Amino acid sequence: MTYPLQYFRIGIGNTDNNVVASGSSLAPSHHTGKSIEKWYLNYKSANSFQIVNSSNNQVMTANGSKVTLANNSNSSAQNWNIEGVQKDYDGYYLYYKIVNAGDSSKALTYTANSGFSLTNYGGINYQKFKINLDGLEGFAANCRTSSGEKAGTIGGLFGPVVQVTTADDLEKQLNSVGAQTIVINANIDMKSKGNTRIRDNKTIVGSFKYHTIYDSQFRTNDAWGAADDNPSDNIIFRNLDLQAKNVPNRILVNIWSSRQIWIDHVNFNSTLNYDRTGNGQDEVGKFIWLNTPYDSYKDAKDRLRSPDYMTISYCKFTNRFWTVAYGTQNTEITRDRTTL
Repeated sequence: MTYPLQYFRIGIGNTDNNVVASGSSLAPSHHTGKSIEKWYLNYKSANSFQIVNSSNNQVMTANGSKVTLANNSNSSAQNWNIEGVQKDYDGYYLYYKIVNAGDSSKALTYTANSGFSLTNYGGINYQKFKINLDGLEGFAANCRTSSGEKAGTIGGLFGPVVQVTTADDLEKQLNSVGAQTIVINANIDMKSKGNTRIRDNKTIVGSFKYHTIYDSQFRTNDAWGAADDNPSDNIIFRNLDLQAKNVPNRILVNIWSSRQIWIDHVNFNSTLNYDRTGNGQDEVGKFIWLNTPYDSYKDAKDRLRSPDYMTISYCKFTNRFWTVAYGTQNTEITRDRTTL
């Protein structure tokens, strides 16, 4: 394991129970925080995964009409498709069905007092599941708002894992289309890069050994206002050390008109010099800016879409005048919801 795996919980329908491991069986349980209710994915192919329990590394396995846990045998009975079936009020998937890759008509089903099985999918509540990331709380998570229940951010959970070691690699993967977990596997200097575009459904996570990025200028929308380029949603930053080192006045993370953003266990630090006297030596970059474009910016077309549903957790900010800055260049006052 070279990086922190993203564990998640599987919530059952509209209940307050999660799917947990009970020996070689599945069982329902209220939230306890124990490893038996935490799962992770092994990506097999497009939309096909092994679903692995974190307590014993056993894999969810189809066995006829039964669903059990077994050691990894790399069999097709252990491959599952996770497909969105119901969205929340703002268009993000709240419920998913879990079907065996060998027979897409058969879905994981919970029956009270009988446990879990594979049955024909009919859209009943106990065939629909929530995917909630472990450790995620607040507005980026599955939560209640004045408009109703919203889905949680999942980042690149449903995509392949790629490892990057250079600024060019990182820029290329962040700008690629499709869900991905992008693992930082070398300390990377981004001072020669600007407005590095991040697409939808990405998790950027530092490895255990290497996780420092110098002078980033990550951006969740197109700086030049391309007509066919919309702000990106569903993005996670985790286990990173972001350093402002050589490029003054640079914003390290720009969240422009984007939603479903989780920034977790990230260290932000600056080693730039500034004296705040107004003689040209003042360094006024920001670590994070959550905003909409101004009318005078090239990307002004995104101005009316306010950022929303953000959680910033377990982060450290040092040695800079600006840490997290907020703003919207429109009259909307119901968005920009953030848990810090």
